Amino acid sequence: MRALHHLIIVLLIGMTATSYAILGGNKIDINSDELVIDKEQMRSSFKGNVVVYFDEYKLTTSELIVHYSKQQNIKSIIIPTPLKLIKKCGSEIVIADKAIYEPASNELSLIGNVLVNKDEHILKTQKVIYYTKLKTKLTDAK
Repeated sequence: MRALHHLIIVLLIGMTATSYAILGGNKIDINSDELVIDKEQMRSSFKGNVVVYFDEYKLTTSELIVHYSKQQNIKSIIIPTPLKLIKKCGSEIVIADKAIYEPASNELSLIGNVLVNKDEHILKTQKVIYYTKLKTKLTDAK
């Protein structure tokens, strides 16, 4: 049975099951088949059928890794496997070999064989960077 880790980045860090990361005032919901928490390395790995919901997007992949600090700030989110990003209205679809989100620069980098399909326009490239306004302080929603 598929374990739904209705997580909102970070129930994994040893906080309560209602913990989540605030990103631009919105929650991030992550569902996966497997969740591995490594407190020593300060990372949480989602594996299997990974589905992430945030803002107006749905992202699917097979692995996602969240690195965090002792202060429970997200340091980076790494997606080392092929991914698909779909805007809810269906007007934008992006595929890439991997992705990296860096909160310090507010950059989401999509890397390798990137294909962007937006409103019937297609862009093929090796790298696309989205600049975001996401905030990455982990919050306990007690």
